[in-house]
Amino acid sequence: MVTLIYTFYQLSFILFMNRATRVDWLHKPWLLQQIAKSKPTNYILAYGLLLVAILLSIKYFGIGSGLFASCIFLMTAGGLAVFILPFHFIKFRYVALLFGVFILIEFIS
Repeated sequence: MVTLIYTFYQLSFILFMNRATRVDWLHKPWLLQQIAKSKPTNYILAYGLLLVAILLSIKYFGIGSGLFASCIFLMTAGGLAVFILPFHFIKFRYVALLFGVFILIEFIS
C-alpha cells in the first residue's frame, strides 16, 4: 500500500512539473506531451492523484501520521522528480521493475 501511495505522489508531482515553463525535458514521453497540451486536464489529473494519495495516506496511517507522511512523501517525490527525471538517469523499464518488486514484497509480507 505504501508503494502505491508513494507512486501516486510521484505521478502527481511529475504532472505538476509537466506544465512548468522552467523545466525543459529533452525527450518528454509521448503521453506527457499529450497531457501537457491541455492545461485543465493536466492539473485535474495532478490534483486528483495528489488528493487520492493524501486520502490513502490518512486512511492507512491515521490522521496525524498520515498528514505527516504526506509531507515527507511529497518532499521526497519532488526531490526525486526534479533530480532524476529530466536527466534520464533511470530508464522506465527499471522503474517499472522496481515497482513490481516492491509491490510483490508488500503482498508477501
